Amino acid sequence: MTPIYVLDASVALCWVLPDEFNADALKLRGDAMDQPEPHLIVPPIFWSEIANVLAVAVQRARIDSSLAEAALNALRAFEVEEYAVDSLASLTTAMSDHLSAYDAQYLVLAQEMQASLWTLDARLAQATRQHGITVDP
Repeated sequence: MTPIYVLDASVALCWVLPDEFNADALKLRGDAMDQPEPHLIVPPIFWSEIANVLAVAVQRARIDSSLAEAALNALRAFEVEEYAVDSLASLTTAMSDHLSAYDAQYLVLAQEMQASLWTLDARLAQATRQHGITVDP
């Protein structure tokens, strides 16, 4: 059975932004590329988060627009699958685990799909572990 990983934007952005280097996140990218069929999944908010961070990075002159577009295209090449997340479950999880509703979507998706979560967000990682879900890095 192919392992399933919920990919958080915090990890994905480390893969494409030069000033977001994180060795552990890059190892996960290598793992995803080395596996014959890594199953990377994301909630719908993922692409909006990615686009927002890239746009802000351009606005703050961290990167130029061509790098932002290349970064987005590089992430799209991973062929992650988007899965809808129940908004009520996200709200309930956000309130009970003191997360943003955005972050709660990643946790809810990991629960629903019985998947590991790849995140660098400490609060999200802690809440996810409390639900018995594996977190990397």
